[in-house]
Amino acid sequence: MVPKKILDSWNRVNIRIDDFCKEDKDNSFRLLFISDVHIGAESAHHIEQLKYLKELLPSSKINLVVNGGDIGLDVGEDDVEARRVIEVTKEATEYDVPYFFIKGNHDVKPSIIDNNDLNLILNTYFINNIKEPTGTIILDKENGGGYGYFINELTSTKVIFLNTCENVRGFDMSINQLHFVIDQLEKEKEKNIVIISHYCINPCGAWKRYPEKDTFGISALKKIESSFAKKEKGQYECLAYDFSKAKGNILLHLCGDSHFNNQSTSDGYLIACRQGYGGVDPIDMPKDATFDKFDKHELCNFDILVITPKGHSKLFRVGAGEMIRDIEIC
Repeated sequence: MVPKKILDSWNRVNIRIDDFCKEDKDNSFRLLFISDVHIGAESAHHIEQLKYLKELLPSSKINLVVNGGDIGLDVGEDDVEARRVIEVTKEATEYDVPYFFIKGNHDVKPSIIDNNDLNLILNTYFINNIKEPTGTIILDKENGGGYGYFINELTSTKVIFLNTCENVRGFDMSINQLHFVIDQLEKEKEKNIVIISHYCINPCGAWKRYPEKDTFGISALKKIESSFAKKEKGQYECLAYDFSKAKGNILLHLCGDSHFNNQSTSDGYLIACRQGYGGVDPIDMPKDATFDKFDKHELCNFDILVITPKGHSKLFRVGAGEMIRDIEIC
């Protein structure tokens, strides 16, 4: 049963969303984002957060659920515990709406699962039910995880899912995936582009004591996104692109990983990292970052991105940080 505090917040937020979409609420696009659930070992009870969605989603107008990664396979868990984490996650996320799992840097366990097999377990909905032109998932063994896209025609929105975690406990992207991103942006027909990844490519998501050194793949992605925002033609080493005729815009690059809330428009578009369920030492949080402490037995940390056919968009927080962590996009 969904705890009362979660249910009350869910109902309040969905009433506010309906009001936000009141001119055309039945044709709005609603994406639910949950990230960094970390359900291994002592945090096993976090799995309930995914199970609650089974009760909440049927009566909602959510079009797509995205798990931003880090179910937690490699933080002290032995092989038996890691297998349990995979099994309970699969069972808990068998929703009746499109669902995409994005690999996180703590979703690697070579001793029990091959490089790409986690997608075959956790992305079965997308593999079996979503076909072009509505969307696709690419299962790339080189990249060690799926990436793809999903289109909502009513709001002219394309969601691009990235796997920024090619390396064990690290961040990188394959050349194949970077070519995919360029191709999707060059031939875009949609006016709204939403990009979702585990890793935040902007310093607003970096821990102070443990900053990540950019790899080739992450540096290339930064350049590609920034160039698209500026509608530029250019090249980054071996990667050529031409966005000079692009008509769409990046509404948002949504990320997990950081375990705090922060945002930036320094690259010409909005990048936002969301807190999720992991912990962070306050001394590691960058300027303007926030963290909402809450009891995971009683409250949640979901985000709902809403886009209307008329182009209005907003990110709504459900649970800890309700209203104060909302972001007006446009």
